[in-house]
Order: sequence, then C-alpha cells, then structure tokens
Amino acid sequence: MCVRKIHDSPSPPPTTDVNFQYLKHVVIKFICSREDEALQLIRAISTLLEFSPEEREHVKRYLNYKVYIQ
Repeated sequence: MCVRKIHDSPSPPPTTDVNFQYLKHVVIKFICSREDEALQLIRAISTLLEFSPEEREHVKRYLNYKVYIQ
C-alpha cells in the first residue's frame, strides 16, 4: 500500500489557481446577476467547465425559460 503525504504531492500549475479564482468570480457574479447578465456569463462558465454544446444550450434554454415565466 502506497501512502503519500499531502504536502509531498506536487503543487498544481499556477494557471490552475488563476483559472479557479476566475471561475469562482464568474460563478459568484452569475448567481448574483440578473437574467440578462447571467445569459452573457454562460459563455465564460461553459468554457471554464468545458461544457459540451448541448450542455451550454441546455443552460441557455433554462435561463430563457426562467426569464419568460417571471
């Protein structure tokens, strides 16, 4: 059985931390935004999370539906 200490594992590349911080910022903005702004933020979120085109469209359709029923 191989046991590794957490501090012995290599640290993630710096871009991972930057991407995570950017993703965190975009998600917070998405959650707190109006629907029209949220629709614009889907592109950034879907790029960072590597959504498929179908997943991106699903989220867009849901937000449009949500706007429509309000």
